[in-house]
Amino acid sequence: MNREDLYLRLAELHLKRVEVLQTVEWRITLSIWTFAASVVIASLANADKLKQIVTVVMPADILVMIGFFYLLLWVLYAFVFSKENYNSLVTERNRYQRMQNEAIKLVAGNSTTDFLIQSKLASGEPAFDRLSGYDCLKSGIWWFKIITTAVIMFFSWLLVAMVILPA
Repeated sequence: MNREDLYLRLAELHLKRVEVLQTVEWRITLSIWTFAASVVIASLANADKLKQIVTVVMPADILVMIGFFYLLLWVLYAFVFSKENYNSLVTERNRYQRMQNEAIKLVAGNSTTDFLIQSKLASGEPAFDRLSGYDCLKSGIWWFKIITTAVIMFFSWLLVAMVILPA
């Protein structure tokens, strides 16, 4: 195996890692959305039982507990999991592109820059360095997931409130 093939195989491994990270990210996102919808469905299906529980416990206490749990889940999802997953995705994409560039340099020579992939974040080629920080705030997909998750959780909480609050 020559060095060009080695670089291309390494690039392929980084691309597979990107695919795995994206799959896991969307599965977790859809799981959170499904959980919030399930809370509503369970509340609607067991409205009579919930109203009996409310006679023992104050409705406001239940709503505060659910709201706190949703907020905690959302913060962990948005600013821990999604941020770290975004950083891993960008890092792996950069490494994928960098390995492709290394193969191109070997085949076409160092003087040929027409075929090299340039970094979107910095001038020059993509880096091998691990991305850290909050660059995810610049991503439209990240914002879509975070806002959609917040809206779904809020409406889930609101529908539970409509079930347990006295009319």
